[in-house]
Amino acid sequence: MGSAERLESLARDLKPDVIAFVGKEAYRGPFRERPEHGLQSRRLAETALFVLPSTSPANAAVPWEERLRYFRALHALMDVGATDEIAAESIDDRGNELLVAKKRSGGE
Repeated sequence: MGSAERLESLARDLKPDVIAFVGKEAYRGPFRERPEHGLQSRRLAETALFVLPSTSPANAAVPWEERLRYFRALHALMDVGATDEIAAESIDDRGNELLVAKKRSGGE
């Protein structure tokens, strides 16, 4: 199974609110298109896709304040609370990571 199919399966099975990609290359791998940072127009089922700037020190072209702005925008989009789950997973053989957030319903 390729990475796009694996993401589709995660979105369908886990029903996360958001899948966030750390760096444009992490998004480009499965979807074969270069995104802009932020919320993407593409969705997987009901799951929103969000691209964060790379956190690598080699990514000095994006100032710290701009990186922080995108992380805050993701946080606001997710509306993360104490009972929510967030997991990080490597999605491809190059080690690109993504974040998956899933809200728990009240009694879980």
